[in-house]
Amino acid sequence: SVPALLAALRLQRASAPQAPRGETCDSGDDDVISVQGSEVLGPTGSASMDLLVATIRQGQRSDRHWNLAWHRKAGVVGRFDPALHGPDFLLTFLRTQLARPRVQAARWLRPFRDALEEIGARLPASR
Repeated sequence: SVPALLAALRLQRASAPQAPRGETCDSGDDDVISVQGSEVLGPTGSASMDLLVATIRQGQRSDRHWNLAWHRKAGVVGRFDPALHGPDFLLTFLRTQLARPRVQAARWLRPFRDALEEIGARLPASR
């Protein structure tokens, strides 16, 4: 659930080493999610990645156009499970979908959008 993912993210961020804004911090783990090259969200196996995957899965269940777009994008590489893709692939897809006015107004998206923004994902502005 989104609240559980947010709680895990807050705990992870509180215990992670902090770097000055605009710099990355070396936590000894090379698998970090970089959003637009400046925000370090955490290890790819963390709640950050779980949130990206959960958002895409909910979109597949909630929006026919989202689901069709996901199948077109994921079909290029032949892997339809969002968990089998890297964070850059998922973020690119999310940004494309979140730029659609119809998606921005979707009620199901609100908690996911808030959670994504809380972890530092830069998303298209709501209209």
